[in-house]
Amino acid sequence: MNSQNEADPNDGSHAQPSSESEVEQPLHKIRELLFGQKLHDIEDAIKRLEDKLSMSLHVVNGNLQSEIKQLSKDLAHKMAQLNTKQGQINDQHNTTEQLIEDSLQALSSEFHAYQQSDDEHQKLTETQLLDMVEKLSLELKKKHTEAMDKLNTTANELKNNKADRKNLADLLSTMASNLEHKN
Repeated sequence: MNSQNEADPNDGSHAQPSSESEVEQPLHKIRELLFGQKLHDIEDAIKRLEDKLSMSLHVVNGNLQSEIKQLSKDLAHKMAQLNTKQGQINDQHNTTEQLIEDSLQALSSEFHAYQQSDDEHQKLTETQLLDMVEKLSLELKKKHTEAMDKLNTTANELKNNKADRKNLADLLSTMASNLEHKN
């Protein structure tokens, strides 16, 4: 339903109306006749919705202000409680700190006494350990000498007997087993 003065976007022509007011005026009247009542109804509905929305916003704003005041009161009350609780915690902290300092001094005294006792015990243990090491060293030297003597004796016997290799291997194996059993 395009009028002759309106350009159809599909036909590709670019004809312009001679004057906008000539085309607009009749179109405006046609629109008013076709859509006028509906347009007024819609405008009225929009106005009512705006009024209702404005009233609702006013109520919500009032409620929000009331809630903010209540929250501020609650926050002030909670802050007062927290300050009181913080004071109590500080007092407990100071008491605990004093107890810890007293315990630390007592432990320090005990540590010094233990350290003196430990030094004496350590000297005694060190002396005993040195004695044991000396005894073990002498015993190891003795066993080493005995083993070397046996090895020399066996080597001399082998030289004298000119034993073959198999006998020599068996003899050395037996001698190693005997040494292991002694240790």
